[in-house]
Amino acid sequence: MSLQFIIGNSGSGKTTEALNRVIGESLQDPTGHYLIIVPEQFTMQTQRDAVRLHPRHSCLNIEILSFLRLSYRVFGELGTPVNDVIGDTGKNLVLRKVAEEKADSLSILKNSMKKAGYVNEIRSFISELSQYGIDSDGLMEIGETEGFTNRFKLKIDDIEKLYRGFLEFIDGNFITTEEIPERLTEVADRSQLLKNCTLVFDGFTGFTPVQKELLRKLIPLSKKTYVTITLDGKESYMVPGLEQELFYMSRKMSSSLIKLCEETSTAIDEPIILPPPMNTRFSKNKYLFFLEENIFRENGKVFSDMDMTGRGDALPELYRLRDFHDEMEFVASYILNEVRENNRKFSDVAVVCSSVEEYSYTAMSVFKKYDIPMFLDTKTKITGHPLLAMIKRLFVMIQYNYRPEDVLKFLKCGMGLLPARELDDLDYYITAMRPRGYKSYSNSFKRKNRTFTEDVLSVLNVEKEIFMTPVREFTDAVTKKDVSVSDISNALRIFMDKFSIQDKLAARAEKYAESGDTSLQREYENIYDLVMELLAQMDSLLGTKSTTPEEYYKIISSGFDALKIGMIPPSNDCVIFGDIERTRLDNVKVLILTGACDGMIPKADTRQGILSALERERLKEKGFELAPTGRERAFRQRYYLYLCLSKPSEKLVITASGMDKEGKSRKVSYLYQDIKDMFPGLIIRENTTDLSIKRITNDNSIRENMIVLLSRELKSELDQNEEKLLSALLRYENNNDKEFLAKVLKNLFYRHVPEKLESDINSKMVSDNLKGSVSKLETYARCPYGYFLKYLLRLNEWEEDDLSNIAMGNYYHFVLKKYSDHIKDRKLKWHDISDNYSISILEKSMDEVAAEENMQRFSEDPVSAFKFEEIKNTLRVTVPLIARQVKTSHFEPEGFEVDFREVQRNIPLDSLSFPLENGTMDFTGKIDRLDTYTSEDGKILVKISDYKTGNRDVSATEAYGGISIQLFLYMDAALEMEEKKTGLEAVPAGVFYVRVNGDPNSVTRSNIAKSVNLKSGSDTETDVDIETDLGMEAAYSVVAKDGLINSDNNTQMLLGLGKAPGAGLKPIGNENWKVLRKNIRELITDEGNKMARGKIDCEPYRTDNKTGCDYCPYHSICHFDNDMDGYSYRNLKKISNFEITAEE
Repeated sequence: MSLQFIIGNSGSGKTTEALNRVIGESLQDPTGHYLIIVPEQFTMQTQRDAVRLHPRHSCLNIEILSFLRLSYRVFGELGTPVNDVIGDTGKNLVLRKVAEEKADSLSILKNSMKKAGYVNEIRSFISELSQYGIDSDGLMEIGETEGFTNRFKLKIDDIEKLYRGFLEFIDGNFITTEEIPERLTEVADRSQLLKNCTLVFDGFTGFTPVQKELLRKLIPLSKKTYVTITLDGKESYMVPGLEQELFYMSRKMSSSLIKLCEETSTAIDEPIILPPPMNTRFSKNKYLFFLEENIFRENGKVFSDMDMTGRGDALPELYRLRDFHDEMEFVASYILNEVRENNRKFSDVAVVCSSVEEYSYTAMSVFKKYDIPMFLDTKTKITGHPLLAMIKRLFVMIQYNYRPEDVLKFLKCGMGLLPARELDDLDYYITAMRPRGYKSYSNSFKRKNRTFTEDVLSVLNVEKEIFMTPVREFTDAVTKKDVSVSDISNALRIFMDKFSIQDKLAARAEKYAESGDTSLQREYENIYDLVMELLAQMDSLLGTKSTTPEEYYKIISSGFDALKIGMIPPSNDCVIFGDIERTRLDNVKVLILTGACDGMIPKADTRQGILSALERERLKEKGFELAPTGRERAFRQRYYLYLCLSKPSEKLVITASGMDKEGKSRKVSYLYQDIKDMFPGLIIRENTTDLSIKRITNDNSIRENMIVLLSRELKSELDQNEEKLLSALLRYENNNDKEFLAKVLKNLFYRHVPEKLESDINSKMVSDNLKGSVSKLETYARCPYGYFLKYLLRLNEWEEDDLSNIAMGNYYHFVLKKYSDHIKDRKLKWHDISDNYSISILEKSMDEVAAEENMQRFSEDPVSAFKFEEIKNTLRVTVPLIARQVKTSHFEPEGFEVDFREVQRNIPLDSLSFPLENGTMDFTGKIDRLDTYTSEDGKILVKISDYKTGNRDVSATEAYGGISIQLFLYMDAALEMEEKKTGLEAVPAGVFYVRVNGDPNSVTRSNIAKSVNLKSGSDTETDVDIETDLGMEAAYSVVAKDGLINSDNNTQMLLGLGKAPGAGLKPIGNENWKVLRKNIRELITDEGNKMARGKIDCEPYRTDNKTGCDYCPYHSICHFDNDMDGYSYRNLKKISNFEITAEE
């Protein structure tokens, strides 16, 4: 028995040397056993290499195995019983269950176990402990080590409990992957396969303690053992050297094997040291040979003979692109050029990066666009797959008792649970009416409004049952008493069967196959089987255990976290896209290293594992061997980068992007400077864009490049070659698809043309819309096109059944109206009612309105209930202040919610009718509050107030621009009404906006527990200042004697129109009021005529700080852009205040 090292630089042919030796020996001794052990991901490629090198192209007595496959090979030979292997998914399931059972005994990790992905971290650490031969007792020894904090010891104690619980759970029934080498070590002596065999270990950079113990048994059993070592032949293999040295890992491995041989009395043969790869891998490129010889070496040299153009050798190429997408576009272009111009196969090219997760999606998208076949050499996590989302959202929906948002997330999971039309209908209803609770969905929908009529509800209820019948059955099955894990698993299988999930996934996979998307095709082909296997594992591991839907959800979510899908190469000729450390590359002619940015190379150590970097370093100092520390990983990254850079035989290309995915700037890696120092004169090519013929592969790429070139042509950015290319692309598209080209050109040279309704259409649509509320006219003044969409086409936003400002405002108005009616019905005057009586009437009014408007539904949800209570509290502050203000005022409220439609049944109001060029425009509306006062000289002073819940302020500019004219029109009508009703002269006293505050939409869950604490300021006849600890603004400042409300934070005085007793306000006078009235009426007539003519252009208003586009819901329809030809704002003339003169 003997051990012999095969030593050589990367690319020197170590694998080939080992295979040739084994093949030669196997031909001389056909009865011998030859076992080649390689890392799992290298088995297929090594098998191909062995067959290629064998003269008979067959390997009858040569086996290529991984450690795991070797174990099962021996177990099969000996008939050794082995329990079922529990993989990462099964470990997650068991650990989640163990964590639930031991939750009360955990101290440090108790809360952490509830975090998403934390079970994964515990599982990874336990696997690491197992790989390094540390059992639960060994873990306790770590916890008892001196020099650590008490928190560390408590953490280790928690992990030991979970570790021990895990081992006890699987004992006698399952075995972990990490334990299999230990089991092989126990039975290896009995194997005839291993005795006197020839062993080869190739492709390893080191061995774990468990693997070393197995080697301690295997090497003495073998006749001969070869181990390949990647090491510069000039360096010693006998001692490990220093950690920061490039080949430290290789030297550490060789020195540890030497020690093992000494301990087992195994002979060590003279090593086979291969010559540098000048005439092997790098025979066609001496630059790359020089790079391999000097990169990351302490005494690295500078290349002196840069002129090798006669040989055709290619220098390393360095590029810096703008962002991720540009980087992948460049890589695709480079690959296409190599295939077309240099007669490469796609398989001659490989792309590697430091973070496959960051680059894979963009790479797949870009490569697909250019028809570049690609194999993504990684296992992809599928936690976001629609099937997994459906299952998780199903449990969340049940757990939180069918909250509307949870129901919608479930229905929109992406699994096609409902046809698109039915999903839209239910989405609309659930969003608008907010049904909540299992009963609301299990029974028929009954709540109606103007949209959801009886007929609509009957259709909705049929649509609802499409998903609720299976959901109801599942809910009933999983919420019964004494339910087990298997019970819920079976209910889930039945549920998926009812929705034909397997067929839906198969159909989706077929579509991806037709479109050539092999990655998604494979994902959809395998996901159902993976979920079924997960359910089977749950039944096998936990089946009879009692559980709840909440606990089951946590367990299955932990299982989902471990699910991954490996890709299969779409063909033999494809570009490999892989990871610097993991991907095995052979016979690569061109290597493109992407993502060579600072923070990615070297890769930032952002891993937040169970143990901190400092704790790992200290454990290493104490003699405990675990996975590499952060410092060790940094040095290993450099070694793997060396292996990567030395893989290509002809070309090395390195790219980096100048911005990350968030748009933040980043620098290139230190690697750029290292290579530039090695090759003087080498430059970094910045922001390389290539819109040449190289990028043209199919119709999609033709169109994309044509559009990009056209856009740049508009800015005069094209050079002569690009102009020729654009001309060729335009000719091609004109010959093949003139319609598409016409659309492109139309959009590029688009100019907006003002719109106007045709006369016949206009007469049908507009006539009914010249009657109604002033809001229509104000909407038209904001933007004619917005008016067209809202009132003519009736495109309304979804109604949502929540406590919006509109709902709040309606409730305030209804309560104030109800309160006023109660006073009138009792034939009382505001001056006569006491404070206590006022409060009792208010409470009665609030309850009656809540019942009439079905607002009790808001009490079902704690947040909505709290918001609704805040609305009531606002009224409890506001209404008494109104009553108090009335008592100290000469004015008496004549009415709340004064409806002009009711008034005109008895008193026609000419002021609400406007003659137009064709027909009339007639208005209706309500005044929130109308106050009057009869002066000593026999005139009626009129004051109107509008209550608002938002923060909107009105400017004189907006009033003159038609944006806010409602109250002025109402004042005109109120004056006419009072004069006709009383026969007295009516004089305007004031127009007010009164803000009713206490916005419940600012309420958060953390406020729910707070009580409202009203604090009174001075409570005199002069003013009252009310505030609360929830930030409600002062409700009113009431000025005694005159009844006019000051302009404070809550009240905006639009106009002091007349002189009330004691008001102290400067009146504008009757003559100026007439001028103001005339101006507004002319404005209304002018706007009305435009509406009647069908002028509906997209022309929003603009002032200094506002536009008609602010808060407009229709921008996605009109696409207004002030920078585009044909679009422009309508600028309003700035007016500083409401003071006017007769000359105006």
